[in-house]
Amino acid sequence: MAEENYSLLDLCVSKPWTKIQGCCAGVTAAWLYFNILQYRKQPEFDQKMNYKFIHFLHQSWWASKMMYLVSLSIIGTCLFIGHPAISDPYLWDTLQN
Repeated sequence: MAEENYSLLDLCVSKPWTKIQGCCAGVTAAWLYFNILQYRKQPEFDQKMNYKFIHFLHQSWWASKMMYLVSLSIIGTCLFIGHPAISDPYLWDTLQN
């Protein structure tokens, strides 16, 4: 959407159901963070037994590289997804806007 159509953007984005995914992502990140804190407090043997998934993420080279690439691709997508509309909004058709 172009910058000139702020009212249309405001109508689409400010609805309550558009904020649910952000809240769910925040709650999931907080849950994972608290589990990582509990994982770090335990001895090494108990870490592997009680938190298998977190232990796998900490020890696996492949998983760490995949998380790194996914996070970089998400950041790159967020940075450049709106570039065509913002760079020259008058080239866009009104149906696309």
